[in-house]
Amino acid sequence: DSLWKIATKYNVSVANLKSWNNLKSDNIYIGQKLKVSAGSSSSSSKPSTNTNSNKETSKPSTSSSAKTYTVVKGDSLWKIATKYNVSVANLKSWNNLKSDTINIGQKLKVNASSTSSNSNTSQANTSKPSNSTTKTHTVKKGDSLWSVSRQYNTTVDNIKSWNKLTGNTIYIGQKLTIK
Repeated sequence: DSLWKIATKYNVSVANLKSWNNLKSDNIYIGQKLKVSAGSSSSSSKPSTNTNSNKETSKPSTSSSAKTYTVVKGDSLWKIATKYNVSVANLKSWNNLKSDTINIGQKLKVNASSTSSNSNTSQANTSKPSNSTTKTHTVKKGDSLWSVSRQYNTTVDNIKSWNKLTGNTIYIGQKLTIK
């Protein structure tokens, strides 16, 4: 998420979001709660302090249908992925995570949102690769499975499956099939 995406989703200005949430910059963080209207009841701009009593919320987060889960002590992406029968790669993708590190109190989407207003990347992940022809990507310096998956709007698991990779290691000059 970015302030711009959230502002667009709720048809408000970035300036209003910053004002309503006392933000000094455009930086926001995962799990942060933001007011999305002048009278919004979600007034905390910090992660909720009562997360231990509310580990899981099956309510949609605002107008999207994505379920969220609040990270508790002892959690890992693998444990959460297993609990919700999803892949770690999908959890990372849906939550824009660059690493496997998660924090207590952090809210994670545990399923794909079906709304189109803020799911351009989610829609692309499911529809573009299946409708397009097979491509070949030649690995270059600095590439990772994650960066290649972002480039082609797919998941790390898909790339690994299409190329029969058992680990996350790729090497410069390697040809990867992208479907």
